[in-house]
Amino acid sequence: MYTLRTLILLFVVYVATLGLTPNASAAIQGQLVLSSSSAGWESGGIWRPSVAYNGTSFMMWYTGSDPQGTWEIGLATSNDGIAWTRYQNNPVLRIGSESNGDWDYGAVGYSWVLYVKGQYKMWYVGQIYSPVGDITSQMVGYATSPDGINWTKYSGNPVLTPDPSEPWYEKYLGLPAVVWTGSSFLMYYVAANDTASQGIVAASPDGIHWTRKAVVHIPIAAWDSYTDYRFISSVTDLSGTFMMSYYGRSQSTSPSEIGVALSTDGLTWGRYGGNPVITYGSAAWDARTLAYPTLIPFGDNYYVYYTGYPATGPSQIGLARLPGSQFPIPEYPSANTLLIAVTVLVSGLLWMSKRQQSSKS
Repeated sequence: MYTLRTLILLFVVYVATLGLTPNASAAIQGQLVLSSSSAGWESGGIWRPSVAYNGTSFMMWYTGSDPQGTWEIGLATSNDGIAWTRYQNNPVLRIGSESNGDWDYGAVGYSWVLYVKGQYKMWYVGQIYSPVGDITSQMVGYATSPDGINWTKYSGNPVLTPDPSEPWYEKYLGLPAVVWTGSSFLMYYVAANDTASQGIVAASPDGIHWTRKAVVHIPIAAWDSYTDYRFISSVTDLSGTFMMSYYGRSQSTSPSEIGVALSTDGLTWGRYGGNPVITYGSAAWDARTLAYPTLIPFGDNYYVYYTGYPATGPSQIGLARLPGSQFPIPEYPSANTLLIAVTVLVSGLLWMSKRQQSSKS
């Protein structure tokens, strides 16, 4: 028969066990799946893949840079997510017109694409530069397409502009990652000024009109403790559990690596205990650093597409596969689980109290 002391000890062990997060195996390395080509518009490097899977094939939109540093957005397709074919008429989204005073005549890039209600929707960054090459404007625009190839920019662009009145002082906006929850859109983006940056989440009923909700906080660990270089890159809704991929580094000069975080509401995040999950490789294509991961579920795995930077030469796009059985693992026990544990303890104590009273009488 259990004594009161034994019950309390079992309860403490149970709750402590709930708080443990199984660690992942050592961070894995990815494989190169898309190299920059000799085509002028992307010969300077490719980065920030946004990937969609429709049940039979993959589509990847990515940013390319020409030798002069002008960004535009291209498309590649794949049947298996590994072997990719570029669209022959890339780029599919081009810069605006300087003579027309367009807000994105300097560069377009960092695209994020969703397929919602029979339409492809893209959010992307547009830039304008000063005569000496400094960024004078960086905001978020919106475009739609029936096929993911032929895009129409929204006439009211940009849809998200800096708001200097906010406490984090927005000057430049970047890296939009958008989730469709079934009733509204959530956008995760980077707001930056000349000295600091913050991850922000905003909400929209239509993908056009946005309301800022909160600053996104991710607990810091040793591998990403250099806080000036921690960036949210993708968020995926896994049937009510949100999974974020982000990248960071431990020191200003160390290579960046990729981790994941989990949330039940898209606002409050807990980092995965086995981070980083993807690290740089010894091969030339990603030996220097990693950035811009995009995570999608596929079969029994999560496919994470990301940008690899070599010691010299243009950036390229790789793939790492994470086992689906490993995620999602909450960092802490849920409130419901703790409630069950407390109920078990209280019930045990009441039962023991009744037994002791009956034995005395």
